[in-house]
Amino acid sequence: MGRYTSPLTFHRNPYTLNFTDNGVAAESTKGQASLLALGAVASSQLTAGGFVPYYTYTGDLAVSGTVGPMTTAGTTQTFYYQLDGVDTLCESGAGSAGNSCGIHIHAGRTCVDNALGHYYTGAVTTDPWTSIAYTATAAGTTSGSVTVDTGAASTTLEGLALIVHGYDGGRIACALLSDGVDSALQASAFVPYYTYTGSLAVSGVVGPMTTAGTTQTFSYTLVGADPACESGAGSAGNSCGIHIHTGTTCTDNALGHYYTGAVTTDPWTSVSYTSDSAGASSGSVTVDTGAGSGEVAGRAFIIHGYDGGRIGCAILGAATQVTLTADGFVPYYTYTGDLAVSGTVGPMTTAGTTQTFYYQLDGVDTLCESGAGSAGNSCGIHIHAGRTCVDNALGHYYTGAVTTDPWTSIAYTATAAGTTSGSVTVDTGAASTTLEGLALIVHGYDGGRIACALLSDGVDSALQASAFVPYYTYTGSLAVSGVVGPMTTAGTTQTFSYTLVGADPACESGAGSAGNSCGIHIHTGTTCTDNALGHYYTGAVTTDPWTSVSYTSDSAGASSGSVTVDTGAGSGEVAGRAFIIHGYDGGRIGCAILGATVASPPSYPPSLPPPSPPVGASIMQDPHMDLAHDGHADFRGKHKSLYKYLSTPGLSVNVLIEEALYTLHDGKLLVNGTYMTEVHVAALVEGSSQCKWAYVSYVASQLNGQNWGWSNVKGSCGGNEFKLGPNANRGCGGLHARVKMSTATITVAPFEGSTEAAPWKIVVHGDHVHDRVAGPEHRLDIELSYSPQSSAPLIAHGLIGQSFADPLPRFGRLDVYPEEGTFTTSAQAEGAIEGTADIYEVSSPFETDFTFSLFAGEPSRKAGTADAAKATCDKKLADELSDLEQQGKVLAIRPWFQAIKRSFQRAVAPPSVVARAASIEVRPGEGLMEAHRRLAEAALPRAAQSILLSARA
Repeated sequence: MGRYTSPLTFHRNPYTLNFTDNGVAAESTKGQASLLALGAVASSQLTAGGFVPYYTYTGDLAVSGTVGPMTTAGTTQTFYYQLDGVDTLCESGAGSAGNSCGIHIHAGRTCVDNALGHYYTGAVTTDPWTSIAYTATAAGTTSGSVTVDTGAASTTLEGLALIVHGYDGGRIACALLSDGVDSALQASAFVPYYTYTGSLAVSGVVGPMTTAGTTQTFSYTLVGADPACESGAGSAGNSCGIHIHTGTTCTDNALGHYYTGAVTTDPWTSVSYTSDSAGASSGSVTVDTGAGSGEVAGRAFIIHGYDGGRIGCAILGAATQVTLTADGFVPYYTYTGDLAVSGTVGPMTTAGTTQTFYYQLDGVDTLCESGAGSAGNSCGIHIHAGRTCVDNALGHYYTGAVTTDPWTSIAYTATAAGTTSGSVTVDTGAASTTLEGLALIVHGYDGGRIACALLSDGVDSALQASAFVPYYTYTGSLAVSGVVGPMTTAGTTQTFSYTLVGADPACESGAGSAGNSCGIHIHTGTTCTDNALGHYYTGAVTTDPWTSVSYTSDSAGASSGSVTVDTGAGSGEVAGRAFIIHGYDGGRIGCAILGATVASPPSYPPSLPPPSPPVGASIMQDPHMDLAHDGHADFRGKHKSLYKYLSTPGLSVNVLIEEALYTLHDGKLLVNGTYMTEVHVAALVEGSSQCKWAYVSYVASQLNGQNWGWSNVKGSCGGNEFKLGPNANRGCGGLHARVKMSTATITVAPFEGSTEAAPWKIVVHGDHVHDRVAGPEHRLDIELSYSPQSSAPLIAHGLIGQSFADPLPRFGRLDVYPEEGTFTTSAQAEGAIEGTADIYEVSSPFETDFTFSLFAGEPSRKAGTADAAKATCDKKLADELSDLEQQGKVLAIRPWFQAIKRSFQRAVAPPSVVARAASIEVRPGEGLMEAHRRLAEAALPRAAQSILLSARA
């Protein structure tokens, strides 16, 4: 056992892909630690940060801080807030003025214009915000939490204004709700400036525009700018300019250049672009405008011509250059052949208007083995203009300055087995936001459309129906609202939860005798304003599966529950269809269209049955453990020590602990505690034909002041290293890692045919150490969840893992914090863990071995048999060992050792590792474990346990 003193480092790798953020967890006292509870996949968590003065406010207060994360359960929002610079007159709470000391969501989507009134909708008809207020300290700080039913789903709230009011009720500060703190801005939907009458047509992307203090930095890639700017700006004012203007419109006067505050001299006069002879231009700009990102958002971004005139205009909004993926392919709706395409197209990244994407597919047309034929679209892999796989997906998609079809030459080459992989780069003229939801079509050798999937920002995105309207024939008084979803698809089976209000109160006792009484069903149609047709089912499902599916409401018409139905269809075939809520009499009362959710759960292999509800645990703050099955314990650990949190077949999670000093209770209590600052995941996963090692590390010290980083998440896949920044993801066999700002989500699927392993989800949230006195500036919070695939007991151990394997809750020692003074945490989860804390210490980030290790399967199976090898995924070695056993040979140490070395060579180790391994020999008198460890340390010094067999017999 030992102390760990430095994080793992990786070399730069050119394969940069896309990661997701569920928000930043606010510091709270113990008892608030399970805000980000595991179990159900929630709607997106929103945050408001980067506050600016409300546009009419002229006082001296300068609000800063964060509101969020804001979570939504049904239509009820809960959020934390921690703010500085609020009105000190609110020290005794709100006064008698309307909105006194309020902290409210408003209906507007701007901070530089009228943000309108309080936001509430749907079944909520009385303003729920009138009683929501903060209480300030004498120093102008405030913190707390709020729960309010707005009647809205989280998808509706994104982009709305969060207003902080003063004691007199006036609006003093404003920030926009988003799924990341201080989101970058972008301008992409360019139109001719309203007075421009020339022939130039600007298109392209300006952004992402980031703000540091009051300085904006942005890149730009444009086509259709002024070719006369080839030699740079001329003598005219604003010649070849690329500027932010004060106005918030492109169809009226956008006013002059925008700058404010301490910046009193126009900073835009020297900012210009240089084009080529065709009017294309790219570059980057840094300008101090005196404004924060909230003040810049919503303003006009103007492109000037050589004569200084305004030629193109777009409004600055949230940058949503998402990375897209097409997965879960289904047969194109007119295809009747035998080909069944599967696999993934993506990640698709966008630079300006040019898309680059990778693809790896099975089941394509083997006639494409020699490449495309003479038929149009032969062996093509193309984006189409339609947003459906169950109707006409229209023609190839291209737009803007791209006027000639760029897809005609894009084709794949297949193998004799019907597989294909490669990459494509194509300029569609479009930003990534325009592409989301479009159909990705795979063509056969004859050019016909054989398979289809929709582009989304997540692999096999879950579906949701939330914007309910009365069904077009309904004339009653019921008004359904709420959320159905996330709806996930495993094979052809859909599983979804629902939370509704405004359903039929007559369903309080369940469905009646009428057909479709109290039904909650997917219908074949794709509309709510016309006939949505009958229940949807297809393929091998020939009997209506919806006849017995119904909800039960309360006396007010509220209802919640979950449903699992085999429709015979994949998620791509279900997307876009109508979701109908029926009344007690069977009539159709409410309708919404199934579309992509904001946040997607991990996608499970199609061969698995519908997942059971996940079992979860969370480890938050300093660290408080909310164990699986509702157990609790606190755990201090030792400074700079690594601990085994989870050990399960093929998967290991180690965590670094560091000491910190911080205060609680408004500074009255000084705490000497610890935080988690690094998380290291090691997994054996299956690739296309063999197993390989996958590693992912999240290091909190790499987070920046805005709580995100370009290199805080790193890893390797089969020896190929990668790093993940904001909005990036990477797959490695059955492991998928995704980052969105400060949150990393790692899912690990079970081995094919395995009865031991199960899908695991590891969510790591980065956050500041709030009220820090000394020690690390950032910490990590962790969520672990596992989705049972059978009724067999789970095989898991580790500080947290053992609570999953025990069906009863485990309760351990808790630290009791006084209200003031000085306190040192000391609980080591005594009573909730087997043995003592020091047993769980490990010596390196990816160490898989410890006293209770289950990385290679159950101890009873680790007798040197093929089962031990199979548990670690090396099937070839398992077969070899099985043959030796059948021949009755004794497995001596040298054959074992040589077999392990051969496993390096034939699996995934790079040549340098193979060479180092080959040079190691067994020493006389050396035991298997000692030789095995020495081999690992010599061959892979940075990851001493990167071996393909845990041979502990």
